[in-house]
Amino acid sequence: MQKRLYGSQSFSANDGSNKTFRCAVIATLAIGVSCGGDSGPAGPPAAIVGLSISAPRVRAVTDSATLTWTSQHAASCTASGAWSGSQPLTGKFVVRPGSAGLLTFSLQCVGEGGEAFASVALDVWAPLPVLATSYANFKEVGVATTTLPYNSAIHGYGDFFQDGKRSLFTAIQTYNVNKPIEEATGAKYEFWRFANGTWTRDNSILLAPASTCIQPRQGLVADFNGDGKPDVFIACHGYDAPPFPGERNQVVLSGAAGSYSVQDASPDVGFWHGSAAGDMNGDGKIDVVLAPGNRPVLYINDGAGHFSRDPTDRFASLVALAPWWTVEITDVNEDGLLDVLIGGTEAATCPGATDQTCGSPAPPTVLVATTSGAFTVVTLPHVPSEGLVLDFVVTGTGPSRAVWVNRILAPTFNGRGLQRVVWTGLQSSVPYNNPADNSVNWIVPVTIAGARFIGTDNSRDNYTPIAVP
Repeated sequence: MQKRLYGSQSFSANDGSNKTFRCAVIATLAIGVSCGGDSGPAGPPAAIVGLSISAPRVRAVTDSATLTWTSQHAASCTASGAWSGSQPLTGKFVVRPGSAGLLTFSLQCVGEGGEAFASVALDVWAPLPVLATSYANFKEVGVATTTLPYNSAIHGYGDFFQDGKRSLFTAIQTYNVNKPIEEATGAKYEFWRFANGTWTRDNSILLAPASTCIQPRQGLVADFNGDGKPDVFIACHGYDAPPFPGERNQVVLSGAAGSYSVQDASPDVGFWHGSAAGDMNGDGKIDVVLAPGNRPVLYINDGAGHFSRDPTDRFASLVALAPWWTVEITDVNEDGLLDVLIGGTEAATCPGATDQTCGSPAPPTVLVATTSGAFTVVTLPHVPSEGLVLDFVVTGTGPSRAVWVNRILAPTFNGRGLQRVVWTGLQSSVPYNNPADNSVNWIVPVTIAGARFIGTDNSRDNYTPIAVP
């Protein structure tokens, strides 16, 4: 009969000739075997097991990894963790995971002299999903506040490299508005990877574009060509000084072998400013709503990333010609339908509009979708000291559902104000208002120490997060 020991034991003895010796018992102790000058037979050796995996990280569904193991002095081996059951003493096992996650493979081998245990981990990844709206792909994916490559650039997040990690697209202007329009140069489009707390440029997936827009204003991430990968719609408003000639929007589309190419979104030229993406006609294709400074317009996607203006001009009967600059698309009232949030200058001016004049104010407004495909108009309360709306965020649920409005001074484009409007009852408050602050273009929900705040994704903004009640 044997008794298993954990760790080791040692003791001293004397054989009667004043010679002291030491016995150590390490794995097992045979009952009845004494520790003397004649030590007796050794116990059976303990089991040994070695377990390895061919790759520490694989892609779900398409990739596989091979477990390889050997054992010595073992009579049986049993698997646990991400695999199970009795296993041979030596062997291989091919793993082809069906979903993302961290898998642990453990193997216990037992012999007469004891047992041995080994374990390996496998990181299984899958491409990050592309959500149904540009709002969700920016404000509902849990982006963190990092130091972005540029202080002011349009940008969007997605798994552009298809490696299961969030990467970044930026478009930064390169021209000087104080120089003649003939000297204006195209914007610079770039992709970035994030590692060790830093964004690193990697344009290996971008095919050299024939041209880029002069003045990018907003970048929308969504799947515009239906291949399950993120694309970028770039709203462009052109040379930002008289005569405000406008320009065409562009789209950066995913293609074969993981590459991205740039093309015009449509032949239409305009002073395109705010924009948002979502399926607005229920055909399963991601459309775009644009605010060109006079009235929001809908552009219908053909499913391949080509857009054409909606001939019905569905917003004409809902809002007046006014300086509308801002658009977001999300479900504000939690009924499962996509609503449209629009905002602009709450004053009777319309700078940048070249095709129509407008003299009505553009207050923050929610176009609430109905089951018939129409909209009802809900106007949010006015904040006199911050009369230009740049962005929206929606948080909470039920009674805590609220629309947050990012505001600045008009027409100076300075200051920083944050308005909170409780959706039920439209009660308005202004948690933050400082006309001396620099303005920020976009706000996002952020999580800090488990609590929710309204902040930005760029540490360069120096934006103090505001707690979400």
